[in-house]
Amino acid sequence: MNSIYQKLRESIDEIRVFDTHEDSIVGSGYWLKGKPYEEWLRNGADLIEVLRGVWLFTSFDLPKDKTDFATLSTNLKRIRGQGHLRTAIRAIKDIYGVDVSSFDEDVLRRASQIISEAYEVRDWVKRMLSEYGRIDVAALDKTPTYSLWGGTFDRDIFAASLKIDMFMYGYNREVRTWTGESPYTFADMLGVQVESFDDYLGFIDMVFKKARENGFIAVKSKTAYERGLRFDDVEEQEAKRTFNRSSKDLSKAEVKKFQDFIMHYVIQRASEVGFPIQIHTGMSYQTDYEDSNPLKLANLFIKYPETNFVLFHGGYPWTSETASLVFCHRNVYADICWLPMISQTAAERLVSELVETTGGVRITWGGDTGIAEGACGALAIAKDVVATVLATYVDRKYFSYDDALDVANKIFSENAREIYQR
Repeated sequence: MNSIYQKLRESIDEIRVFDTHEDSIVGSGYWLKGKPYEEWLRNGADLIEVLRGVWLFTSFDLPKDKTDFATLSTNLKRIRGQGHLRTAIRAIKDIYGVDVSSFDEDVLRRASQIISEAYEVRDWVKRMLSEYGRIDVAALDKTPTYSLWGGTFDRDIFAASLKIDMFMYGYNREVRTWTGESPYTFADMLGVQVESFDDYLGFIDMVFKKARENGFIAVKSKTAYERGLRFDDVEEQEAKRTFNRSSKDLSKAEVKKFQDFIMHYVIQRASEVGFPIQIHTGMSYQTDYEDSNPLKLANLFIKYPETNFVLFHGGYPWTSETASLVFCHRNVYADICWLPMISQTAAERLVSELVETTGGVRITWGGDTGIAEGACGALAIAKDVVATVLATYVDRKYFSYDDALDVANKIFSENAREIYQR
């Protein structure tokens, strides 16, 4: 192994990390003291839950019988090179000292038992993130997003991103986002009555005014899973005509106009309170795939130059397009969350392009997992990616070792701390 890489990789391990995105980490706060965590433990904090938390269920159905290690072993051997699986392997070895890469039944059983025993320590989640990952802050994205309202997480290490897609589905009380969220459920929870369109916009205003005191530091849109990323300018009266009408009486064009108007409205409110706009780009399951291309968002970057936009997942598979957008717009950031788990090759290519187009600024990292082991494993793999790219530049004398370490510090810490205010 290249000595420059080794030295750089060891130095990167010392960086205190700002993790821009994790998805519903179990044990993130009130879980530690409340009934949900107890129920989760009774159902089994084990190897299966770690694999579920790195989204391995997207590759095959995890065994319903958590003691069926024969089936689990067979399935894991079939996908041994899959990135999410390699993330779990790395985490389990680093944290628990067990190498499960042989996928031997007895090894899997032993790893599962060790994981279960570790979770008997009440602050195990926090210890993993802080001690193994050296993560100072992790921004949570939970479903429903309003379950994070009111400080229901440990603010020593966690912050929150407010999912805004539900506001685009407020044209009537029948509809929900694909994750089941409704702004009216949120309004009812807060005791706010919404009868008119003006009431609805007022409710959104109130949420943003109170969001930071409730632990939120950004807003997040996952709407690319449901619809395209082009948001046109729409007059308020056009959106108002759609409000409180039954879905069966609305055309797709009318729904789009309402959603487009609300997206612009939300961006304006987020900008007023200093929230960056995190946007899921690429990797769409429920819409015309090409409509999740981050290039569709360019009109927003131009219209709102004072607002910071963060393109999640590097826009994969449109990674070069993402690098181009970051180069052209100083209010656009590329976040490589999830990408190293999907493909380390694609991640290395994007990081190389971003270093050359930005010099190391406006690049951030998040894990995008559902469990602390996943966050630590995703971070380790991302560090491998960044160290590999930067060591190559030092080797080629593109820049110095100190330059490389400075860029790594920006990616894993400084860049995020500049735009996410706690």
